[in-house]
Amino acid sequence: MDSLRTAVFRFAGAEFEQLSGTLRVGDQERRLRPQTAAVLAQLLEHAGQLVTHDSLIQSVWGDTIVTDNSLAQCISEIRGVLGSTPDKVIETVPRRGYVLRVPVTVAGMPLAPEPLAQAPAPSDAVTVPGDASGRRWLMVAAGAIGVFLCAALWFGVKLMARTEPGRLSLAVLPFQMRAAAADQAWFAENVGEDITMNLSRIPGAHVIAHVSTQAYSAPGVDLRKVGQELGVR
Repeated sequence: MDSLRTAVFRFAGAEFEQLSGTLRVGDQERRLRPQTAAVLAQLLEHAGQLVTHDSLIQSVWGDTIVTDNSLAQCISEIRGVLGSTPDKVIETVPRRGYVLRVPVTVAGMPLAPEPLAQAPAPSDAVTVPGDASGRRWLMVAAGAIGVFLCAALWFGVKLMARTEPGRLSLAVLPFQMRAAAADQAWFAENVGEDITMNLSRIPGAHVIAHVSTQAYSAPGVDLRKVGQELGVR
């Protein structure tokens, strides 16, 4: 299904562009959060089949620690955009998972169901609208943030190894933006999600899912209190 990653899905009067994560219903258009877009893509790719909770969590979040309601929040966001009778589009199978109950086409061709297989984690590639100079500035900013955070993480791991033995535990809080446009805020959220996903690949690390840290977006939060609530050092 790798070829579907840039596809445009059409279903139940809606249109979903997987690459940008944009879901359109009539005149309404909304860019979904990366995790929500990945959940919807999994349901669309396996239309008519039961996609279990475990399969969705593994495909979207990998080894990242997620709260019990993280997947439910994604489903709720999708249904909120779909509007009328969304439960008839995405059926909840209690204690098992979800089934997309409507026909799906991809680029004008029907999407035939196939046996459910373990899907790889969705691509983190982001398309940022704007002119060339704007995109160049965002790429430079992302690179600088990545270098800074990698260095900070390295020093932090060294410090914790000396002063506090035990399992590495981390949470990436939402970035604070000053007078940011909607596209820049969306880009910042994707950077945070990308950092979280990469940190979760550290062997033995306990990393809180990006969706679970969004409640701490207010400026000036008490980091010690946040750490206690999320169970990280």
